[in-house]
Amino acid sequence: MYRMNSVNRRLAQLTLLVASTLVAVGCQTSPPQQDRSVLLQRMDALVQGAQPDAGVRMITQPDPVVTGQTLAVEVGTNQAGYLYLYQITTDGRTLNVVFPNSMDGANYIQSGVTRLPRASWQLKAYGPAGVGYLVAVVTPQPLDLLKLQADVVQGQFGVSQAYGSAVATLREITAR
Repeated sequence: MYRMNSVNRRLAQLTLLVASTLVAVGCQTSPPQQDRSVLLQRMDALVQGAQPDAGVRMITQPDPVVTGQTLAVEVGTNQAGYLYLYQITTDGRTLNVVFPNSMDGANYIQSGVTRLPRASWQLKAYGPAGVGYLVAVVTPQPLDLLKLQADVVQGQFGVSQAYGSAVATLREITAR
């Protein structure tokens, strides 16, 4: 198990405050927008580059999700590691890191099923109606959060070590 000393723990906490997206805690931000086809190609490349035996699975509920509704995520893996959740928004042009976030930086998970969000935060659908994606990445070692955020700003999925991944399609509709 990875343990942080107090200096590294404080740096990680500060990094999470700066680097995390506020989508997971109920606020909208304005990250740089990317070309939809480029983001989808990068997502596909990330999924194709994952180790096939990593055994990462993801389920989201409800399906479809109504704008304003809270989303629940279950990530299953056959290996312990560090979980990162990326989101391509329903407009197809924005990439966010949903987890870890400023409210919950405990992204080391055991093998089995991990349910998110935890009690300290919510994951809500903010629109517009459409199709978005949630990408789970599980790595054996923690990622550099500053580099991760810099990559996300550029619309990149930056993973430089062996990893497992899964994708969930998020269908968001407006209330009738």
